[in-house]
Amino acid sequence: MSKHNYIDKWTCIAMMNKNCSLLDEGVLGFNKTKSGSKVSVFSLDYKFDSSKHKQVSWLYLDEEPDKSMFDSVYCLEEIVSKIDCSKTFWTGDTRPVGVLAGETNIEWRGTVNKWRKKEKDRVLEVEPLGSSNLEAVLEMVEKWRWLDNGGMKYGWQERAGCDKALVKRYVEDFEGMKSHVIGSVFRLDSEVVGYSCIEKTSTSNVDSIPEFKYLTRKVLNGAGRRNLTEYIDYRTIESVYEVNPDIKTFLVNWGASSGGVHWYKSHKFPLYSIEKKWFCSKKVK
Repeated sequence: MSKHNYIDKWTCIAMMNKNCSLLDEGVLGFNKTKSGSKVSVFSLDYKFDSSKHKQVSWLYLDEEPDKSMFDSVYCLEEIVSKIDCSKTFWTGDTRPVGVLAGETNIEWRGTVNKWRKKEKDRVLEVEPLGSSNLEAVLEMVEKWRWLDNGGMKYGWQERAGCDKALVKRYVEDFEGMKSHVIGSVFRLDSEVVGYSCIEKTSTSNVDSIPEFKYLTRKVLNGAGRRNLTEYIDYRTIESVYEVNPDIKTFLVNWGASSGGVHWYKSHKFPLYSIEKKWFCSKKVK
């Protein structure tokens, strides 16, 4: 099995807050500050400038780095799902017997049936991310930031600022993003309760299977919204199939996670692989 890696141009942009900018040196990475004194890159081959840089972070490394060379080194697991379209999605009002079949999919059938009906009844609506709903999405992300089951559970790793920057860049079509990424907004009883971004075009084939990176997703969970997150992920992944109808099987790379998020990504969808990725940083002296 070939190695996967979550990083490409679009996932890189998804990690950037409003103060970040892409590196202009032909290297995939970004300045973390407006001054460019702190940078994040994805290869140990990056040559930093000691006269300019104060801190360098290396993200999503395939191999374990020499811990003696860095101030901080840690590892997370990158999770990839495999989606068989003929067993996962269908068109029309009636689910074919072979789709989401079997004991292992009992909960999935209940979740999809429940929320599909709400879509049919226009209680839940899915629309493209754009200028008409940008402000509502930004407000939703700010609400998510302060939820106990949203941003608050992530502590210092909470990334609402990156989400806000991403949706703005998407609407502005930064670097031609709209041609390569699907941005979706979810309304429940007319209120924006979630958004997601996933790649529209595959930037890599792994084991001869097209792989799509899931950039980000935020959902306002609350009373009466059981399994809404799961359904939004299902619909987001289904959107890849809708714009690539000839694909029979594809991979979804969720990126690296730990804790409860790791469990969710590795159990809710058919697991294809789990690989260790390394993260490190050092202050430049």
